[in-house]
Amino acid sequence: MDPTGRHVIVLLVWSALVVAAAADQKQLYPVVEVQHVDHSSTRFLIHVANGLSGDICYVSCKSKDTNIGGHFLDLGANIGWHFEPNFWGTTLFWCFASKSGAKASFDVFWVEKRSSWLRERCGGDETLTCIWIVKDDGIYIRNLTQNVDELIHKWNE
Repeated sequence: MDPTGRHVIVLLVWSALVVAAAADQKQLYPVVEVQHVDHSSTRFLIHVANGLSGDICYVSCKSKDTNIGGHFLDLGANIGWHFEPNFWGTTLFWCFASKSGAKASFDVFWVEKRSSWLRERCGGDETLTCIWIVKDDGIYIRNLTQNVDELIHKWNE
């Protein structure tokens, strides 16, 4: 086989490996329950919990590359996922939540370049845990460093 043919075969094999690795990448960030998250290799953990007083809610979250999916959450239930930001520092996750007669869209993670607002609330040194809570009057973030829930988004009626 001539050298050009060998280069083509090597290039095809390399391309197939890159495509296979990219396909497996989506499986690294499954939707999991909070108590089952493996903290050993993650940098960020996001949780969205139902804190309504006696009602279910619907929550759907995604980023440009990863769809966490839509979930109906019973009172006290949550969805959670872990990830590392992309190489370019442009990772953004957002969610849509709804309850009886109201809805809200809100960002749950963004790479901070000018402030540390999110980092201050999500606490942690190596792994940041951001906890968002759907409540009767809106969407809250749990400020882990001060141990309080802060209202961030009111419901759109």
